[in-house]
Formats: sequence, C-alpha cells, structure tokens
Amino acid sequence: MLPKGGMILDLGCGSGRDSAYFVASGFPVIGIDLSEELLKLAKKNVPQATFFIQDFRKLTFPVDSFDGVWACASLLHLKHQDIPAVFLRIYRVLKPHGIFFLFLKEGVGEEEKNVSSVPYKKRFFSFYKSDELRRYLEKAGFSVLDIYTVQDSKSVPHEPPEIWISCFARKAP
Repeated sequence: MLPKGGMILDLGCGSGRDSAYFVASGFPVIGIDLSEELLKLAKKNVPQATFFIQDFRKLTFPVDSFDGVWACASLLHLKHQDIPAVFLRIYRVLKPHGIFFLFLKEGVGEEEKNVSSVPYKKRFFSFYKSDELRRYLEKAGFSVLDIYTVQDSKSVPHEPPEIWISCFARKAP
C-alpha cells in the first residue's frame, strides 16, 4: 500500500521487531518509543533505522513527513481521551494518501492490569469496539480502508483468548 522506498514511522517501536521487517523490505524507518531500554535494543537490532524517544501525544515531525504510520499494539496504552488528538497528529505527519495501520485490543473501557510480559508491574490498557475506532478515525479525517478482528492464537491458562482490532486507514488528499 506504500510507494517503493516510502518512509515509515514505527509508532511505539519497542525493540525494533517491526522496524527490522520494514528495513529488510526496502523501506526507510524512523521508530519512536518512550522506553530508553527498548530503544537501546532497537538501535542494536536495526542499525539501519533511526530511533528517538518521543511521546505519541507530542509528535514533532514536520507536516507530510511519512508515507505510512505503523502503530502495532502501542496506542492501546493511551487513554481514550488522548486518542482524538493523537489521530490528528498522525494525520498531520502523514503525506496525502498516506497509510495508517493500527492494532488495538477489542473491548470496552480502560484498566490497569498485570500482564505476564512485565511481571510485578501493572500496565494501562484501553479497549475499543470497531465502530468506535472508525468514528475516531473519520473524525480525524481518515478514510477507513479495512477494519477486522483477529483472535490471539496464544493461550494464557485460565484467561479467555484476546480479540484484536486490525485497521488500515488512508489520509485524504
């Protein structure tokens, strides 16, 4: 969906897993995250990409900087009240016709909960329904290209499987 060699912003890049895939596929990548430790790993794992500490709520890139923005399981750590402004900032940094991918947990509300990936520390999560996500995106000016749910294949004992919302949206010209 992106032009050959199109610039990608990996929003919440973590250790650089997805950035590595994009670089290997011929795309220049800038990754941002708030975790210094994860950014150290990203810089080590993907030296061909550029990484910065930056808060999604305060994107400082120039207007029309990116052909694509990738937000895989990152925006779910923001409160619902922050999402409209973040979507407007993402819209601003995307080029006309740019693609925005996001992957969020399906559900209702917000909560802090324990997760096995970060023992002994609660993490904040916000949950969405597809129609709610569509409204947020359209209000920011995006056209939703595809939105669907995916059931997590990994199973955690004594917990129901998680459902994720996968969404592709395009910036209007």
